[in-house]
Amino acid sequence: MDKYLFLHIPKTAGVKIRHNIHMNLVAPQGRVCVQEEGFDLGAMTDAELQDFDIISGHFGAAVRRRLEPGRRCVSMLRSPCPRFISLYFYWKTLAGTYLAQLAHTLSIYEFAASNNPVIVEYVDNAQTWQFFHDFQINTRLRFAGRARSEILTGAGHNLRAFDCVGIHEDMEGTLAKMAKTFAWQWTDTPAARINKTPDYDVSQIDLDLLRKKLGDRLALDEELYAQGLERFNSN
Repeated sequence: MDKYLFLHIPKTAGVKIRHNIHMNLVAPQGRVCVQEEGFDLGAMTDAELQDFDIISGHFGAAVRRRLEPGRRCVSMLRSPCPRFISLYFYWKTLAGTYLAQLAHTLSIYEFAASNNPVIVEYVDNAQTWQFFHDFQINTRLRFAGRARSEILTGAGHNLRAFDCVGIHEDMEGTLAKMAKTFAWQWTDTPAARINKTPDYDVSQIDLDLLRKKLGDRLALDEELYAQGLERFNSN
């Protein structure tokens, strides 16, 4: 049985993809490591990590270097501004958490302009940083001297090395490509979403003002998404 790494970028329909991978690929004796379910990848040795059949979570591409060369790698990208909006409204639903406090305290425009470190991690070119190495603040500080173009180039290189990178906006096409690439059988329909952000009215958002407040915080993500979309459409 192949082993898999699923790099889960928040608010890209990743829970749906992860669910289907687990349902279709893991035999009863299969070992699954899901970071969001309490697994601490940093506390594990490389040998311990490699023992898992599936590893998934909100970690960065740096984890790939800790694993055996033959492991299959999967991820998803999403158009950056819609992902930002979805993230904001999703955080509002996380009652009793610091994330919900932030989202309820700030308007979406204040949220877009905030320098709060937690918001920076999840917003500021987060998809690019996650594919480059990791999106956390300590990683950003570690590579603070690198040119933005170098960060984007590294992220693009890692993206192209993945076996399959889906596109949130084309879930049907994504599932078809993943099924073909890995000979998977899906357990639900493309329209069925898991952990979906509750519906919100985009017409109530001044998108021009929002983009102004965001500035260049999504600029690298826009470029990486364009690369991912080109690859997706060419395969």
